[in-house]
Order: sequence, then C-alpha cells, then structure tokens
Amino acid sequence: MDFNERTSFAMDISRKAGKRILEIQDSELHIKNKDEDSHAAVDIVTIADTESEKVIFSALEKLFPDDGFIGEEGTNKASKNGYVWVVDPLDGTMNFSCQLPIYGVSVGYMYNSKPYGGAIYMPKLDDMYVAESTKGAYLNNKKINVSDNSEIKKSRLSIGSLSKKASDTAWFNNTIAQINAENAVFYNFYCVIMSMTGLASGKFDGNIIKGPALWDICAGAIIVEEAGGKLVKFDGSPIDYKQIENHELLATNGTLDLKKLVLSLV
Repeated sequence: MDFNERTSFAMDISRKAGKRILEIQDSELHIKNKDEDSHAAVDIVTIADTESEKVIFSALEKLFPDDGFIGEEGTNKASKNGYVWVVDPLDGTMNFSCQLPIYGVSVGYMYNSKPYGGAIYMPKLDDMYVAESTKGAYLNNKKINVSDNSEIKKSRLSIGSLSKKASDTAWFNNTIAQINAENAVFYNFYCVIMSMTGLASGKFDGNIIKGPALWDICAGAIIVEEAGGKLVKFDGSPIDYKQIENHELLATNGTLDLKKLVLSLV
C-alpha cells in the first residue's frame, strides 16, 4: 500500500490512540452525560474520549501545523492549506463503557471539503481499516470490497438514529417495521464506524443512519467509496461535507437500491 504521509499518519495515530483507550478501559472511566440536561444512555462521554483526542491533536500540531482540525470533543482549528482533519476519538462510547468490543477511533481528513483519506481502528478487535482516494480500501493490509447483493429481501442492513427526539424515535421504529416487511435483516450497533466498515468489507449491504455528525462519517465515507460503495442523503442528493452535524446517511454497496424504502419513511 503506497499511501501518502497523511494517510500513513492516520493509521499510526489511530493505533496509538486506540492503545491509550485500552489502557484507560480498566481504570475509572469518569462517565458523564455530554449535555447536563440529557439522561440518554447513548449520550455519554468518558475520559478515554478526551484523552484520545489529545493524543491525536497534539501529534497533528507537530506534523501538519497548517492543517485544520474538527474533533468531536470540541477541539477545532481553521485550515491554512485546504486540509482538514475530522476526528472521532472514540466512536461507540456506550459500548466501550460497558466492555463491549464494538468501538473505535476514526481519523479522517478532507481536502477542499471532500473526504480524501483516513483510518478507522477498532482496538479491542485489532482491526485497521484504511483508504485513500483512488488507492482502494483495506482491512489489516488486505484489500476489501463491498458486497454485490441487489435484493432487499436478502440484504443485511445497519440502521440507527443518533437522536432520542420523539420524531426520530418514530422514524427509527418505522424503519425497522419497513425493513421487517421487506424480510431483510437489520443491526443497530450504536457505533457508526462499525456500520460503515462493515459495509465496506462486505459484511452488510447498506447503512441507513439518521443524525450522524461529520466526525462519525468522514473516514468511513472514503473507506466505503474506495471499497466500491456509494453514499448519499435520504433523497439521493450528494452529502454536504461542509455540514458538521445532523447528517442523513444512506450508504449502499452501489447495487442495492434502498432509496424507495427510505423515501417512504421521510
């Protein structure tokens, strides 16, 4: 794999951050709600989230001082050269906090507001996903590709809503009902990067996710695209990567047509 220096860095630093997360997991996690008024179990942050972001940002400052940065835990910096790093230091925090292995570090970067490269590392599984524009997508040094299934009734779909608003909960329940009616199989991991890497590596055929932020999808987007998949909004229009939060993500293997199913729910 002949990746550029930024993609290589994304691999190295996501692994280092993942190692730090594992060191913290057996210690006191200091779990708290992100929003003091929220009591949602999925809306939590731990010391591992903030420590991981510090590891990544401090290294970036030294190697790429002119690059911008957008981090989930509040670290932000304007770009001077068109490159912007978009980082989720710990996606799947709820899973991490209760010792489930479905969590990881997402380190992606954009050039001129489009995902260009990045890595996703799942430390408990020791899985490294990486991709760069025009160079393919890889899992643990082996090239990966999306599935070729085109039938909804035979599909495996990952769905999710990152909001507990009544309207979004209703959307989620309606989506499950519609998928069941189509005789498809669905999963909800509470971890966007698991859904996206699963799609890229052919484990799933599509992702339907309401409300993810840019840091949830940046690295995953280039990995899915380089594996042969496609990502759009629910209405089929292109994703606006200048938008930071509240995305609609309809990602597929490029063969499965989920648009009709999703539009019936919008």
